[in-house]
Amino acid sequence: NFSDQKLTVNYAPDYGYVGENISFRVIANDYSTNNNKNIKLKVFKPDQTTEDFILQNNIEKKINFKISRTGENIFYLNIESEIEDLSRSNNFKIVRINAIRKTLQVLLVSGEPYMGTRVWRNFLKSDPTVELIHMTVLRPPEKNDNTKISELSLIPFPIKELFEEKLKNFNLIIFDNFRGKNILTPLHYENLISFVHEGGAILEITGPSYNSKSSLFRTQVGRILPGAPTGKSLRGKFKPRLTDLGSQHPITKSIFENYNNYGFWYEMNDVVVNEKNSSILLNGLNNKPLLSVSKIDKGRIAQIYSHNIWIWKNNEKNPGPHRDLIKNLAHWLMKEPELEEDRLSVSIKDEKLNISKVIFRDNSKKKLEVSLFGPNNQKEKIFLEKLKENTYSNNYKLSEGGVYLVTDNSNVKLIETNNYATSEMENLNINTNFIKNLSLTNSVSKVIRTKKGEDLKFKLTKEYSINDKDLEEIFLIKNSSFQVKEITKNKLFNIPLFIAFIIGLFFVSWKKESS
Repeated sequence: NFSDQKLTVNYAPDYGYVGENISFRVIANDYSTNNNKNIKLKVFKPDQTTEDFILQNNIEKKINFKISRTGENIFYLNIESEIEDLSRSNNFKIVRINAIRKTLQVLLVSGEPYMGTRVWRNFLKSDPTVELIHMTVLRPPEKNDNTKISELSLIPFPIKELFEEKLKNFNLIIFDNFRGKNILTPLHYENLISFVHEGGAILEITGPSYNSKSSLFRTQVGRILPGAPTGKSLRGKFKPRLTDLGSQHPITKSIFENYNNYGFWYEMNDVVVNEKNSSILLNGLNNKPLLSVSKIDKGRIAQIYSHNIWIWKNNEKNPGPHRDLIKNLAHWLMKEPELEEDRLSVSIKDEKLNISKVIFRDNSKKKLEVSLFGPNNQKEKIFLEKLKENTYSNNYKLSEGGVYLVTDNSNVKLIETNNYATSEMENLNINTNFIKNLSLTNSVSKVIRTKKGEDLKFKLTKEYSINDKDLEEIFLIKNSSFQVKEITKNKLFNIPLFIAFIIGLFFVSWKKESS
């Protein structure tokens, strides 16, 4: 018998929601046996981890996954091949699922109230996909006047619930003009740092409070914030301006087309930004940093060093792109694929896989790491060498044909070696009984020849006899048996009939014209 294994995905959804489970129904067939043998299935998931499953031969199994990112999620399913497998191109399947966020869990923590607080709140409340929890610290500890709690119409700040028990449930935390040093404990700030490292996002709108001794920077969180306050506030008429990086970054590059019509801002904080780990996208007064973004492990942070963005909202004559800026910032923080700044590309030439990555900004790293997953079911680390500013590349020698998946932290690319997965190689359930039940004639039959280590080759033959020895290297693909007994040729165009029709038409027309 010819041995072959096949993987089939009987069902997979086209769409899913981030944070929710989706299900596949898969079945693995080993045509060399009818036994319920175990077949190992390995799945490379969009979060760049692998998971193993055990399938029973010819029995469908339901497997579940949790969607963790928006956009296209690619799952690479592959069963381990047997040595005598006739074809390996039907041992894998690629499943693509487009995912969106059903809801975006946002925590907005405001400090001393000002006009901008309502702008942020209204914007977030207007988005039906956002579930907003807004807490305003109206009574910080330094304002304690010994008034009894029972006489205050304030809701106590649920610190333990928000920053211990349910912190991991949030996708984005916004601090708006927040003085937090004496409100949250060191434990809560350490939780915030872990929240970012594990994939969460923080956006801070820094008002005058950022220069105070109680600012968020003066807490443990200051270790991961891009901007360090100098203690000074800058006042004067200015318009936010794009930096060189800002003119290239997806957050800001397309929202400042009508720059001359935008209104002015009047106040900002003087900060020093660590440009090694952060990108300054906007400058303000005296060319000082106004907006910076940073990636930290799996998470992200953005800071606006002014609370004047609300002025754009209330400026009827010269409104600025406050909605676009807020929206793009939020989507970048949530890792929306269309706002990713780095680009990954792959190609195959001369049995080598070329991997190239163009990064948004130059850095001192001589190598960048990407992950490779292929037909051998193993995840490999590939290091890209720096070719020039912002560009890294490497050539990987392909040991076998198949489909390869290359990923970095943000991008996923699939590439297939030439003519690997073809329809002809999908169903190869061929055995001795199948061939013996077919009658061969002297007419044209198509057969397939194969030897160990060689590619499959097709050949036409007029006559072939089948015996046990032949079955070691040859089997039937298609037998077209027919006999030609008679050929009849009929003309569809009859010349005499056509001439008679023309003469009759002419006569009828002449008679009608003369009457």
